[in-house]
Amino acid sequence: AAKVGGSGGGHSMACGAYIPGGKQDEFLKLFDETLNGIL
Repeated sequence: AAKVGGSGGGHSMACGAYIPGGKQDEFLKLFDETLNGIL
């Protein structure tokens, strides 16, 4: 989330994030890359 100007947090069983408007696609692309294409 921080890479697109937002913030996030969580624990081992859950997570959450604030993603600024208009940055959802960029966030999801980075998130998918982090998970090595699992999404």
